[in-house]
Amino acid sequence: MRPMISSNAALNLGLSQIYEYQMSRDQHRQIWFTGGHDDESTAIRMGLPLDSTDMPPDRLLDTPLGNPGPSSGWIALAIAMEAMREAGPQLIGWREPNSESLYLCTVSPLPQEETES
Repeated sequence: MRPMISSNAALNLGLSQIYEYQMSRDQHRQIWFTGGHDDESTAIRMGLPLDSTDMPPDRLLDTPLGNPGPSSGWIALAIAMEAMREAGPQLIGWREPNSESLYLCTVSPLPQEETES
């Protein structure tokens, strides 16, 4: 769960690295966005499997939470972590106000054998 910094121009590269090192494309159960641009959320969704029956729902948090601010990414991360307990792996994307950096992060439960000790 280490956020990766990307940009709109390098979004495809950032997503490739997320899928290679953190979680495969077909494991996400929900996708959370805040402070980003519509084209970024669309690009992230386009990078997922094309079977619409398996497409995870995306959660655009700016409408229910209000205008994004400096803590929006952390709120999105906390919400995704809570959702992960019941739903499984989550993908989070956020942009800080007045920043060109896009942060991408995944959260997933620990493997069962690691939690049994």
